[in-house]
Amino acid sequence: MFMRKLLICITLLASLPALAQQPPAADQGPNLGDQLVQQVLEPLRTGMQAQNLDSVLALFDKQELDNYADLQAHLQAFFQNFAQIDLRYQLLQAAADKDRASATVEMQMDALPYEPTQIAVRRSTRMRFQLKLGPNGWKIAGITPPDFFNVEYSPK
Repeated sequence: MFMRKLLICITLLASLPALAQQPPAADQGPNLGDQLVQQVLEPLRTGMQAQNLDSVLALFDKQELDNYADLQAHLQAFFQNFAQIDLRYQLLQAAADKDRASATVEMQMDALPYEPTQIAVRRSTRMRFQLKLGPNGWKIAGITPPDFFNVEYSPK
């Protein structure tokens, strides 16, 4: 019985490819797309839906983003006008070069106003994110279109 089990084990080991010589895929860490979803897109979605201005602004690189103060004012006004925000995204493409990256994202947002006489807002666009890798991960250094999170938005 022992010899039969030993023979089966030897046969199985001999038939396995050289996987033991390769590091497991988990050791390679998350790819760029996974990093952007975890560090930027998902926190953006949850921050917008929770209407947490500080958590949304924390995703942006204050020094790199040209219109940071405008973004802050527009987000604050947006949160003051809308009671419920539903943000959805689909990462279409991501590329990195050293500490810079870009991502193309299909973004959709529905927002219900506080004022019942106001019309609900639905926006959908393909956004382009410029990102910078910092000590705590990826930060947004630029977005196109820049007015997607404004109260007044005119899709191109």
